[in-house]
Amino acid sequence: MKKYKKVAFFLFFCLPLLIACNSGLHIAFTHDKELVNQFKEESYKLYYAAGEIDSRLIKYMRDEKNYDLVMVDSGEVFNPSDMIIKDFPNKRLIVAGTGNNTLNFILFEYGENMSHHTCVLYRKHPSKKYTVSLLSISDSVSSFEELKKAIVSQSFRLIN
Repeated sequence: MKKYKKVAFFLFFCLPLLIACNSGLHIAFTHDKELVNQFKEESYKLYYAAGEIDSRLIKYMRDEKNYDLVMVDSGEVFNPSDMIIKDFPNKRLIVAGTGNNTLNFILFEYGENMSHHTCVLYRKHPSKKYTVSLLSISDSVSSFEELKKAIVSQSFRLIN
């Protein structure tokens, strides 16, 4: 009889929960895939100064996503570790761009145990909300051209 209780528990509780979680993940990434596909087609005005990053995006990411986007300018010295040091960010801007059709991106190096590259794709809506995708780039990228190649070849993973 115990065997049937385990089977019933799995069928009526665990299986529906697994199905719901998997379908929820698919829905959560719908916008991410859309932003990634649109990135490939967009034209951008590039910049290399962290001060040019949309301050409302920085606040939105900190308040809504609990993600810090404070970083130093491209080419500047940064904290390459995962230790938090006041006034010494562990992120360094590589390049960022403002798109003609409201799609924007920020590519930065993130210092941790193993330094890696992250790309934020985002679109600002008239309601002052954002659609955001965080991508962990598999390849080492140091320019917009290399980022575009990495995204076209799908050398990334979604991290949000």
